Amino acid sequence: MRASTLMTLFFGLAATVPIAWHAQVSADDGAVQITTFAGIDYAPDWSPDGTQICFQSDRGGGQDIWIMPSTGGPATQITDFPLGDGHPCWSPDGTHIAWHSHPGGEGNADICVIPVTGGTYLQLTFGLEDDYQPDYSPDGSMIAYDGRESGNPDIYVIPATGGTPVQLTTDPANDWSAEWSPDGTQLVFTSFRSGSRDIWVMPSSGGMPTQLTAYPGDEGQGTWSPCGNYIAFRADMGGKNNVWIMPAKGGAPVQITDEPQYLTTPKWSPDGTKIAFASLRTGNYDIWVIDVPSAGVPPGHSVSWSSVKAAFE
Repeated sequence: MRASTLMTLFFGLAATVPIAWHAQVSADDGAVQITTFAGIDYAPDWSPDGTQICFQSDRGGGQDIWIMPSTGGPATQITDFPLGDGHPCWSPDGTHIAWHSHPGGEGNADICVIPVTGGTYLQLTFGLEDDYQPDYSPDGSMIAYDGRESGNPDIYVIPATGGTPVQLTTDPANDWSAEWSPDGTQLVFTSFRSGSRDIWVMPSSGGMPTQLTAYPGDEGQGTWSPCGNYIAFRADMGGKNNVWIMPAKGGAPVQITDEPQYLTTPKWSPDGTKIAFASLRTGNYDIWVIDVPSAGVPPGHSVSWSSVKAAFE
């Protein structure tokens, strides 16, 4: 294992690119569109104070990391590597962003950290296989990610300042897309270990995982509510991908969005009132935000197993 590496992007500091931004659009489900670029805007994450969103986008020519106001507006480019950057995650203190990248311009993806102002970045992983989808622990000391050193995706953690990765899952099936619980004691992640794509949780120190979903179709990309009582996730119940919410200990899920096309990468806001996600509802991937009531159940939805089962039929 090589030591962590510090490097500087060629442009030194982040730059705001004058890309046209249009008025926000509200959808039938109440979601508000905050990006309108004619390309791919994907994988949003909120700043700790909720005022900004980082995301990956090809608006600069390649897949890079950008930052914009959470209410919409001009976006600022943070990274610029030739082979693409993805799945950014904001540090709890708001000063850095972790993401997966190809910092050498070739080869596999690695986990890196960069100041939100751009500039010098820290490469954390140097494996021979791809490492993806980092997520900071609530105290900012560790980063969880999915790595492929074992031959298939597994969940790893590594110190946020660099160090030796620790593998947490060893199942032959794929485990990926981990996110820390607000108290730092658990990780929610996506896994095929049940034979289909489902939501699981496990102790953040490793140990026996617990399966939370087992519905027909695929469920994935779990994201915790700030209070820790709920998990939002993407699922294709009823034939289309939507954002659903369920109790963090398992139970009846509730549909939040009414997606006409395809959505992915939901993220709960720091104050618990909104969920950001990427959607194809306009014909290309854009970032959308939808309100979520504090109780975790939207108005007009009744939670019962009969109504949930009806969505599967």
